[in-house]
Amino acid sequence: MISMESASPAKCKLLNTPYSYLASSWHWLNPDLVIFAINQNLPTDAIGRVPAQWYQYHLSSDKLEKLTKNPFQTANLPDNVMARLKDLSFGPEGITEGINASKSGNKLIYPRKIQDHTVYWFTDLETGIEANLGIETVPGGNDLDVFWFPDETQFITPSLNTYVEHSIWVSENGQEITIKRLADIPPFSTYGPGFADSGFRVVGLNPSGNYLLILPETQDPIFWIDDLVNKKIIPLKFELRGDPYAIWIDNTTFELNTKLGVIQYDIQRQKMTVLATLDEINLDITGFIRLSPDGKFLMGQIYQKNGSDRDAGIAVCTIH
Repeated sequence: MISMESASPAKCKLLNTPYSYLASSWHWLNPDLVIFAINQNLPTDAIGRVPAQWYQYHLSSDKLEKLTKNPFQTANLPDNVMARLKDLSFGPEGITEGINASKSGNKLIYPRKIQDHTVYWFTDLETGIEANLGIETVPGGNDLDVFWFPDETQFITPSLNTYVEHSIWVSENGQEITIKRLADIPPFSTYGPGFADSGFRVVGLNPSGNYLLILPETQDPIFWIDDLVNKKIIPLKFELRGDPYAIWIDNTTFELNTKLGVIQYDIQRQKMTVLATLDEINLDITGFIRLSPDGKFLMGQIYQKNGSDRDAGIAVCTIH
């Protein structure tokens, strides 16, 4: 069932930044405060290239502030924890952007440089167990997305190359760590002919860890809900847009940015509501699109419909 009811037209605006190219991921400190960096989108050795400029933006008050330094130059972790991260890779735009911590802070995933390669590793600060995840960092790419299960003994992480490499499911049991390709676990391993040769992208895990949201690599506009309890896939007919990561409104309701616009889907009621159509958003966002943690705002890099400049600025849209 699809409901085309929309609360009100989305309101979008360009932020007043001197450059329009997003040079970092969106770092949400809370639903009302986001940190990001911009630059000129020039090669690192270009004459006249200026360093990335970092900003913080308060959405409720519409307040944009320049930051005097890269906020990730100093890790938000105790010194004794940092000392346990072996061979930590120091990135060009910030040394700690690549560190992902579980909610308790006891388990970390971080980029570790060994010889000529930088690969993500997992470490449990309580037990001391660690494992090479086999995922290499991508220069200039986004951070590694990690979906933690509530008890923090399991997590799923997609490859930074999305469809080229496989998403993995990591389980911890005492001093043993098991790493499996998600494609080798039912129902994916038995769903459709030749699926193992195709890829997919994980875009969400609900708070209780019962539903996994999947964007498969197919020619058809399709989206999957993986019911982990009943081990079955629920296919939906719509196509995602931008950086397609879900925001959970509650345990069974999520928001996504799609080619229909920003939608809200209730799994229990099997009902989709379009919160803001593409016409209501009225801005063509080319990439790096993310919803705020509460689903009320959409941020991205845009170009205007009446212009040819594909890097016209950084925009924020109020969805509801």
